[in-house]
Amino acid sequence: QFNKITKKMAKAIKFTKEETDSVTELRQDVANVFTRLGQLQIEKKRRIEEIEVVEQDLKQLLEMQI
Repeated sequence: QFNKITKKMAKAIKFTKEETDSVTELRQDVANVFTRLGQLQIEKKRRIEEIEVVEQDLKQLLEMQI
């Protein structure tokens, strides 16, 4: 759908093919960045949860030794 909009804009504003291709490439790059950020957020949450489990286990072990 974005490509249809871009093509319509190009005709209305008289963008060159290179400019239209550049906008399309930039749009894809931005989408990829946001996708990667989402993946990193998920990974960060998972790792924090793993660390919290290890931390809790160590606290319990320490309590047992006291």
